[in-house]
Amino acid sequence: MNNILIVVGANVGDSICSTPAVQMVREHCPQANIGLLAATANAAEVFKRNPAINEVYVAPSPEELKQISARYQLALDLHNDPKSEPYRQGLTIPCFITPGPKPLHLREHPFKPVLQAFPDCRLATDREYQLFTLPEHYTGIQEMLVAAGAKLTAPEILIGCHMGCAKVARRSLKFWKRNVASYRTWPFANYRALYDSLRARNPNIRFVLTGTLGEQRLARKYFKNAKGVIDLTGKTTLHQLVGLMSFCKLFLTGDTAPMHVASTTQVPMVALFGSTRPEVTGPYPMRDNIICLQGETIKAISIPQVEQAILRMI
Repeated sequence: MNNILIVVGANVGDSICSTPAVQMVREHCPQANIGLLAATANAAEVFKRNPAINEVYVAPSPEELKQISARYQLALDLHNDPKSEPYRQGLTIPCFITPGPKPLHLREHPFKPVLQAFPDCRLATDREYQLFTLPEHYTGIQEMLVAAGAKLTAPEILIGCHMGCAKVARRSLKFWKRNVASYRTWPFANYRALYDSLRARNPNIRFVLTGTLGEQRLARKYFKNAKGVIDLTGKTTLHQLVGLMSFCKLFLTGDTAPMHVASTTQVPMVALFGSTRPEVTGPYPMRDNIICLQGETIKAISIPQVEQAILRMI
């Protein structure tokens, strides 16, 4: 097969989880022209500089889909979600999708259409996630941290902290004003109380807040007048977030895309889960320096539980 089109949805986390399957296609078809069609620019960003991909298409129009179809012989829809479905349906070439319920872990889902199309393909279950950074992603984040007053030397302890999720980012202050629930989001007030408690124990601890512009106003509201906090919400790219992990002693997050970004590094992590389960959507690979806290709901996880987990790691 000389021309293969890979289709992914809108979710950044799902796209990161699909990178082992993309690599598997490349290894099975080393000479193929492999294109990638992403439902959003954010999802496409995951595959930037990925050597397994020859060309990337972002949310093409119906007319563009016809032109794309003419360039490829078959398509593989790795996510089969509502955001990728319209693009899959607009293609005029055979498309393999994942049937039935999703597997044990999110990263296993994209393997199924690949194995349907190429039954003799070697299953790359040992592959880790891939994001391809450049030196400037690390120097850029270092400059941001220094400009915000970080010393980047002991005894300072930087803890990356991602409080929100996609739902919070979309609704911003409406999330707080209307008390909108999100099963992936630990209460923002808890993060502030946790920070104050940690700082009382060790004033060298500093949170580095991450998130999108949509979460920025919430971060500023809850961490107003919080001494030592570095607010990078709305300031980092996906690949700069990878760079940030190299400066952090630990990363604290819910079940979010940045959790999967952190999984591409060796940074210690404390991840919070409610109705979602770590064995399905959690960090991969699980390492000794990762703690996943599970509550009946994410709000059921107590501040002391999170604090003790952090103190064990730092």
